[in-house]
Amino acid sequence: MEKFTSKITRAKCPAQLIYNRFESLEGLSSILHHEKIDHVEASRDECQIAVKGIGPIGVKVDAREPFKTLKYTSTNGKPIAFTVWLQLVEVSSQDTRIRLTLHADIPLVLRFMLKKKLQSGLDQAADQIASAFSF
Repeated sequence: MEKFTSKITRAKCPAQLIYNRFESLEGLSSILHHEKIDHVEASRDECQIAVKGIGPIGVKVDAREPFKTLKYTSTNGKPIAFTVWLQLVEVSSQDTRIRLTLHADIPLVLRFMLKKKLQSGLDQAADQIASAFSF
């Protein structure tokens, strides 16, 4: 599996606020780009997303460590098997550091094409989470 780690970003809020937003997959549909999505089915622990041109993608919450770590894992391994960790370190009540880590089983043929895009996407996601929680 290939490992990608985002840059560390900073949110101006307590870790609990970020953790509470991401610990349930039920709210995932509100942050997805609906023009690329055919269907979303979500519960607290699992989510099935039908993406146009790709097909179904399943994600489940694999582990929770309150206010510190969330681990998400693909459920069907398609288009690729992956695991994502959202790591939170609360420095103070108005300073939480955020890091995303992705382990992805990328086929050798696609590895070169996807490596930079996945790294860039992970960094952008970390930036977006930090800015969304910095009020």
